[in-house]
Amino acid sequence: MIGMNQASMIECCNFSKRVYSDASKAGFGGYEVSTVNGIAHGQWTSEESVQSSTWRELVAVYRVFKRSLCHILSMHKVKRYLDNQTITSIVRKGSMKPELQCID
Repeated sequence: MIGMNQASMIECCNFSKRVYSDASKAGFGGYEVSTVNGIAHGQWTSEESVQSSTWRELVAVYRVFKRSLCHILSMHKVKRYLDNQTITSIVRKGSMKPELQCID
């Protein structure tokens, strides 16, 4: 008998790296589970710390994935673990808010 959550079980096996990231009012951090030095973190500037929590979470994803761990993650399928469903949606679909669409 096949379990009710078959799609999730299949999906979980299609990646080779797992990355967690999170942001707070003070800074951000993230890590890749299977890499000894796969850690990224930083503090927000005074201008960044007053941005919305959505902005900070999204920038944290960008900085962890694109700036800090790109050498570890390149050529791999990556599973992201975030504690914010809005960020997951913005990463997949984009945002109508320019400050959330144009992150660098």
